[in-house]
Amino acid sequence: MALGTACNIPNEILIQILEGLLMPCDSSDQYWTRQTDLLSASFVNTAWRRAALVVFPKEIKCLDLTLSSEEDICKLGKLYKYAQAVHIARMIPSIETVFFDPSFFLDCPQRQDILCSILDNVKPSNLIIRSASAANANLLASNELHQDFFPKLRSACSEVTHLVLGDCVHGQSNFLEATPKVAHLELSMLRDFDYHFQSAVKQVGPRLHSLSLNFKYPYYSNAGAQMKYTSEETDAMLLAVIPSLCALRELTIKDFPNSRLGDEIICGLAEHCRNLSSLSIPKSNLSPSEDRYPSTKSMVKLITNLSLLEVLNVANHFNLSDRFLESLTTCAPRLRHIILANCYNMTGQYVDEARLNWPELVTLDLGHDLEPFKESFVEAVLRQCPGLRFLQVSPYALTEGLLKTLEDLGFRGTRIGYFRTINGVIGDFRE
Repeated sequence: MALGTACNIPNEILIQILEGLLMPCDSSDQYWTRQTDLLSASFVNTAWRRAALVVFPKEIKCLDLTLSSEEDICKLGKLYKYAQAVHIARMIPSIETVFFDPSFFLDCPQRQDILCSILDNVKPSNLIIRSASAANANLLASNELHQDFFPKLRSACSEVTHLVLGDCVHGQSNFLEATPKVAHLELSMLRDFDYHFQSAVKQVGPRLHSLSLNFKYPYYSNAGAQMKYTSEETDAMLLAVIPSLCALRELTIKDFPNSRLGDEIICGLAEHCRNLSSLSIPKSNLSPSEDRYPSTKSMVKLITNLSLLEVLNVANHFNLSDRFLESLTTCAPRLRHIILANCYNMTGQYVDEARLNWPELVTLDLGHDLEPFKESFVEAVLRQCPGLRFLQVSPYALTEGLLKTLEDLGFRGTRIGYFRTINGVIGDFRE
């Protein structure tokens, strides 16, 4: 029997309703959008809910509540309760990722209860908490979620291992404490990194496998005054947390202008984070002042200690010299992906090809600098790295000899760089 016949609702309408409420994950866009106008009907009786459950697309992995109305969230909560009551929860797709905007739940215990009920049924492994708009972010800046909300959230988020906090000024430490199994933490658009939050990060630090810090600059205080992190404040924040990150495998720090990544931080990473396999610390290209950059000496020490390193991004580190590059070519044999774009003081002229030790290198980004890496260095990499699949190199370095070497090795030039072809076809180098 057709579903539309069973409940007097056309199948295509049911599918539209469910697709509007739940959306498939699209890796090309981390900020999903949804069509709220498709939610034109409500689950008003048992037949509706039963029919809706049958047409849930099983490939759906993401549930985005950031733009949902209270009515929509109530519908979804009732749907999950119904599924549990009649023991057909298996018909609901396995949701892995949930987005929600905490400002929607300010001063509304009923909404908070519905959210916790949904999370308790879904048991997501990924939780993304962010503001859907600038207005909502400002609302969070001057209000706090009631403390009674977090114990309920903790019970509902017992399986969360990947937590993303964005534009959550108040309650950051509470969200961390509510996700006891978190191993992957992303702090986006950071504006508040107070003592309580530092303590919370330190508490979860020993079990973190990946950490991403993205500082918002400038940020605004509750009174509306423009604020800035000072170098000392940023260093103090990170220095307080680093000793707890002994198990960390991946670290990303996006360091905005007027906030430096000092030598103390780099030395701290070298001492405490020796298990790093991925390190991304690109600098803003808006701050050319050398005193805001780690020294070559401290970076050499870091690279020497990171024997497991596979991914490195030090784009726009203007002051790193060939001494750092020499260490990189000999002390990091597991490197697979390297970004050295806009590292103006590196040329590669002193690199010894016989000691170049990147046997697993897959991608190398040397940027589009006006003062490019030497042709001898690029050719040495091409000869010594048989697994190289992608090369980004400045057009100013493309001599006739280098172009011939690229062609002989099967590289094809494109708008974004040179790809090695396999049987005339560009291979997939992504992992």
